[in-house]
Amino acid sequence: MPQLSEVGGKALSLIRSTAAGIPVPAGFALSVAFLRPWTDQIKGTPEWRTLLTDPTPEHCGAVKLLAASLAFKPRQQTALDDAMGELGDVDLVAVRSSSPEEDLKGTSFAGMYATYLGTSRDQLAATIAMSYASMFDVRVMAYKQKNGLDLEGTCISIVVQKQLVSDMSGIGFSLNPLNNCYDETVIEASFGLGEAIVSGIVTPDRFVVDKVTRQIREKHINKKMIAMHLGDGGGVVSLILTSRINRHSPMQKCVRWQN
Repeated sequence: MPQLSEVGGKALSLIRSTAAGIPVPAGFALSVAFLRPWTDQIKGTPEWRTLLTDPTPEHCGAVKLLAASLAFKPRQQTALDDAMGELGDVDLVAVRSSSPEEDLKGTSFAGMYATYLGTSRDQLAATIAMSYASMFDVRVMAYKQKNGLDLEGTCISIVVQKQLVSDMSGIGFSLNPLNNCYDETVIEASFGLGEAIVSGIVTPDRFVVDKVTRQIREKHINKKMIAMHLGDGGGVVSLILTSRINRHSPMQKCVRWQN
């Protein structure tokens, strides 16, 4: 089992969940060490030294631009090709960040790093670079400064997973985050891909479930006018939902959409 410092919290959770028999979409993590040539290259630039002394939006943007244009070295590309080959016949993948500093006690970095859904194989390397570059975003740097984290230690891992096609998606909390009740599970759900929930463009339906009795204690059905869906050639498109569909919960009825 890898260490948190090697693959970050998100990748480590996915690895542990897979080992526990939970059906996690197949994938792999590009470790901090795998991406170190990029990180060393960035940290050797004048733009990075300027960012360290003055992490303004302009200076962070300059470093992000450099990072997003990076290309893999031959050994990196070979390892990436081998990992993709082990995934088999997969047309689209999700590219997700996994920072060793994310989701720790006292720090979350929620929504600050970039995720890209529906990435095709021919766009994979460029998309990984964009996700990697998000660790230099001004929001990340400001958050790290606020929480006393060393900017010099900035690093990241990248998760690549088989992309699922979702008519509906949800987020589950193993305990109720609003009242810290361990006997309650909270599920938030909406139509389409889960990115609509994560990015905050919809207010999802919310269910509070009693773990002991497995009964729903609370149910809140909200108006969800947008669903994010995979495009025909990859990427994500936002679709406007009909008002008729919005009277139903995604847990109770399949989604339909219109352009």
